[in-house]
Amino acid sequence: MRQSWTVRVGVTALVLASVGVPAAYAVQGSTPTGAVAAATVKVDVGGQGSCSGALVSPWWVITATSCFTETQSTPVVQGAPKNATTATIGRVDLTGTAGKVVSVTHLVPHPDRDVVLARLATPVDDVAPVTVASTAPVVGEQLTVTGYGRTTTALVPDTAHATTYTVGAVATGTIDINATAPGATICKGDAGGPALRSTNGSVQLVAIHHTAYQGGCLGATTTQQSATETRLDNLGSWITETTTNMPVRDLTADDWSGDAHADVLAVDVAGYLWYYPHNGNGLSARVSLGGGWGSFRHVMAADFSGDGRADVLGVDDSGRLWYYPHNGNGLSPRVQIGSGWAPFTHVTADDWNNDGKADVLGVDADGKLWLYLNSGLTLPARVQLGQGWGSFKHVLAADYSGDGHADVVGVDAAGDLWYYPHNGPGLSARVHIGNGWGTFQDVMVSDWSGDGRADVLGVDASATLWLYTNTNGTLPARVQIPGAPPMS
Repeated sequence: MRQSWTVRVGVTALVLASVGVPAAYAVQGSTPTGAVAAATVKVDVGGQGSCSGALVSPWWVITATSCFTETQSTPVVQGAPKNATTATIGRVDLTGTAGKVVSVTHLVPHPDRDVVLARLATPVDDVAPVTVASTAPVVGEQLTVTGYGRTTTALVPDTAHATTYTVGAVATGTIDINATAPGATICKGDAGGPALRSTNGSVQLVAIHHTAYQGGCLGATTTQQSATETRLDNLGSWITETTTNMPVRDLTADDWSGDAHADVLAVDVAGYLWYYPHNGNGLSARVSLGGGWGSFRHVMAADFSGDGRADVLGVDDSGRLWYYPHNGNGLSPRVQIGSGWAPFTHVTADDWNNDGKADVLGVDADGKLWLYLNSGLTLPARVQLGQGWGSFKHVLAADYSGDGHADVVGVDAAGDLWYYPHNGPGLSARVHIGNGWGTFQDVMVSDWSGDGRADVLGVDASATLWLYTNTNGTLPARVQIPGAPPMS
């Protein structure tokens, strides 16, 4: 029977611990160079084993789902890997210092095939990703297979290896391949490694290693060398969709660019913060503002510094409130401006006292609404603005009236949208401005049109982002915003 060649830590755990987690390569193959070398990645799953993979974008490595499967009854699910995982990229010789080692923060398994996309903690900009093939392999075609798995003589080799196999059969999800030389074998540790097509001096990723007979591998008793690969050429749309547009779970809106129009910032399910520029009619291609936001309880964009461009405020999982200054191209190192915010159900920010700097408003565990005035980029004291907010689904501070002072807009438990006017020391009687908002996944209030009055943006139950333009305090119609990120 064929065997999966993921290296597992089990009976041999003590041995592996003394020599390092196994790397992977094809037995008696040559050390890859150029594009073939760049396409080959070593994946270490801490406490479990080692596989191979391929870099398909600066942020993503593709490998085999089975690399992360602890038992057959425990499927791999989308999210952070259960064991600390790293990808070694651009380092054919593992004893050297070329390339880099990057942590894997998020996994997206394919629903039907032994394929998983692994999101990197930081992008790899100095190694060219391999292009995924768009045309099917054909019988008789020669492919270069690579990996970091064991060899005939080494359990833990120091370099990647490459050799040539020929396509023997093609099915919808797999291909069978046969070795072209007696010593060419795919071994344990090669799982998820690439099968590459050479095209005019470059390579395309056709498939990744799935199962093999492992003839000639260290510890194997069989002599059969054939293997089965998982096809990727017909998964192009899934790979593109996953690697270019991860679903987001938190949205916030404010003027990041300084052009008086609200932009959108979003935290995706992998914990990365993205800026989606307002382009007049919709949102342009996103720009990364960094990772590590996955555990934050609240994230909001607001001009805390008073320089005309939104900064970012966030409450982390320990209840600390942080200020991340906008530095022109991204975010400067954060500054702690508060603690004890963990029980707060809503946190929002906008300019309450019209001094040009955003203040912070929050609803605590008792449903009380508090105002924290920004005084020299600190929040020295608070003032209660009201109570009974505990059942509200959304609470946002924004200048809805256009007078330069933040008002409050909220969606109550019944799905009604209310506007609470700023009256100087507090809030006046509320005004009903909409209904049917109970099913909205997210709501933002910010000046999209640039007329000085905050508009309302909402993501409905079907994950569509809508703009409700503020027209003299009412929201008469809505328009879909193009380019919006998908909600999780």
